[in-house]
Amino acid sequence: MLAVQNDITNLVSTEGTGTATILPTYHVNKDSGEEDSWMSTEQVTAKLAELLNAQTIAKSNLDLAEQTYKLMNVPDYVGNNQLTPLTKLTDAQQSEIKQIIADMKKQDVQTNFTKYFNPDTGEYNGGIYQFTLNGVTYYTTYDDLANSAINGTGINNIDDQPKLPYYRADYVSTRIEKEEKAILETDSKGRFVSVRLGDDTVKYTLNVETITDDVAYNDAMNQYYYENARYDKMVQDINAKTSVIQAEDRTLELRLKQLDTEQNALSNEMEAVQKVVKENVEKSFKTFSN
Repeated sequence: MLAVQNDITNLVSTEGTGTATILPTYHVNKDSGEEDSWMSTEQVTAKLAELLNAQTIAKSNLDLAEQTYKLMNVPDYVGNNQLTPLTKLTDAQQSEIKQIIADMKKQDVQTNFTKYFNPDTGEYNGGIYQFTLNGVTYYTTYDDLANSAINGTGINNIDDQPKLPYYRADYVSTRIEKEEKAILETDSKGRFVSVRLGDDTVKYTLNVETITDDVAYNDAMNQYYYENARYDKMVQDINAKTSVIQAEDRTLELRLKQLDTEQNALSNEMEAVQKVVKENVEKSFKTFSN
């Protein structure tokens, strides 16, 4: 807090009437990137009073909303299962409700979930409830609860009361195998046209359709031709190398035959020489013996 000299001087009355009881003081209200702004104590007090008044009005509106909500008789239970209003959604709850909305759109079923939750932005303003039945978590909305609980035409809103729509979403991280009875519907030609699981009320239409992807087909054929051409080229290269090896083999075979012929000739020549030498030796011994 700061005080200026003139304010301090004015604390003492110049007319001798006494001392002033309020010293105006000031403080700096500085936000990041902004210039200094000065507020007096009186201005700060007025600002606090304004904020307190706004808080009081907001609390009053909240109390009024809660009273109005209670007067609308929105049920706290579905049968014996307690309803829990979701003030904000966890990541798992957002994923489940997104799946519910996607499934409903796929089946052309109107749902009030998109009134309270935007699956694209994740914005949620309240209005979705959950309850647990036989260990399974189900979701419903304020509109569905109000329509079911309030719009009945009989005594105590029970007789002719509309059924409550509620939904569930299952997601698993590991594979689960489950056997379930199914009810299949056929047409006049005996072809299956719809299926419904034994514990479900939703009927799924069975359609058979053929889709031809020309682009994917052409890509696959081009890849086939390319791979086939590569294979033919590899076969040609192998055949060429085989021909060279076979030619070298024939050359070696001829060379071996030539070597065999030369060896035979040398052997014959050596035998002839040895015979001549033997004969000359024998003649020489006969000459000396005489």
